[in-house]
Amino acid sequence: MAARSFIDYFCQHQNSELTFENFRNEILILISPTKLKLETNVDRQKLVSVLRDVIVSNLGFNPFFYKCNFSCDDLKNLYQILLDTDILQIDRNHLAKLTFLLHLSKANIDDKNTWKRFFNLLYSINIIETSDWCHAGELHQLFENLKRCKKLTGKILAVAQELTEIDKINFNFIDLEVNFTASLILGLNGFSGKNAIYIDLNELSRKFNGLKVTIGESRSLNVLKFECLRLFVHESCHVLIRHQLNDLNLLSPKLSKFDSNRSLPEAGIAAEEKIFTYRIDWLTSAAHFSYEYCFDYLTDLLDGKDVSFDFEKSNCMIDTSQMYLMAIDYKIPSPDFY
Repeated sequence: MAARSFIDYFCQHQNSELTFENFRNEILILISPTKLKLETNVDRQKLVSVLRDVIVSNLGFNPFFYKCNFSCDDLKNLYQILLDTDILQIDRNHLAKLTFLLHLSKANIDDKNTWKRFFNLLYSINIIETSDWCHAGELHQLFENLKRCKKLTGKILAVAQELTEIDKINFNFIDLEVNFTASLILGLNGFSGKNAIYIDLNELSRKFNGLKVTIGESRSLNVLKFECLRLFVHESCHVLIRHQLNDLNLLSPKLSKFDSNRSLPEAGIAAEEKIFTYRIDWLTSAAHFSYEYCFDYLTDLLDGKDVSFDFEKSNCMIDTSQMYLMAIDYKIPSPDFY
């Protein structure tokens, strides 16, 4: 109902003043007064039907968004994706866009231009069926190998179980769908959906091109593999938690169990820190980290050995960059890699 109401409201106000806050106050809070649950144990048609409503409802609960005074033109792509999926006959690209919007709708972005940039580039998010990039196949195979790495997936499961306070989560990583996407959103690394993760291949390619200038192609490719490992850990943890709690619209839980003196901002970071001790900035680390140690660790991990990552030996750099609180792995891009 929320999605259809927004479509109707948008159509009625295309030639006049429209702000999302007006729509929220006049209509949305009446038809969607509480946060909606998005169950994962339903078929695609039901999932999409509720997903569309959840996106609009979340935006109505998000003061970072509705206080920005968005106009009709600002939200034309939000309107268009809701219109395109109105009959619920969608393809994988529609689902990827809607899933991205689901997470974006809860973001603590306080800059209107950043919101507008995400909306304006929404339709650039598409799943890549085949890629001409020479390293795409090798990186895709890496993700497939990580899915079969029981020592690693067991540690990710342990994090998810600790967060949910559930003794045993049943999840078959082999069934996890890994999708490569292409987008024009610089800094978009990936996000997760229902039993699926989305990894932006354009972003990996851009980073590779930036790295190879200084450290060469071979080392650059291996740095990308560590970035892929990080993304796999981060995004699959999100999948596990939402799968187990049967709600794709969960906010990332605040974590306090890993350290009594602080709480971590979200589940993916908790998983990264469980594996690597800290959240590592692999691109910044590339110039001076212990390449041999890190490469041996990855080799042993993929060989099925029970290895622990020694952060001190790795000589890696901690990622201290500010993050938006949303279940999207996005980092404001550095000009050094573009």
